[in-house]
Amino acid sequence: MKTAPLNKKKRTRRLNVRATEGQERLIRTGAETRGVSVTDFMLESACLAAEQALADKREVIASPKQWQAFLEALDRPVHVNPKLAQLFSNPVVLPQAALQKLDALLMWIEQLAPSLSDPSWACN
Repeated sequence: MKTAPLNKKKRTRRLNVRATEGQERLIRTGAETRGVSVTDFMLESACLAAEQALADKREVIASPKQWQAFLEALDRPVHVNPKLAQLFSNPVVLPQAALQKLDALLMWIEQLAPSLSDPSWACN
């Protein structure tokens, strides 16, 4: 089912991609599930991935007053929060019972699927 494009601007640029049969099937199924065209699905997914990749590369724009406040905050002495210091000084955050359950779960997973440490099961 096709819906109106997410962006109302006329698309004038063309992108060509090659995919495996499995990748194409996955993309088409994802688009169909969302009720959008393959083009809209791929553009939305690619733009989201690009935004995430570029997120830490963006400029931070601040007024001179905001920038000065930021620099002053960086120059201030560190304020130690006693409760946080106590929390981080304890190497075990989980109660012992929870750690025992976690150990049992990890052992069960290893018995169930010992090959999970083998990367060949991953989707390509």
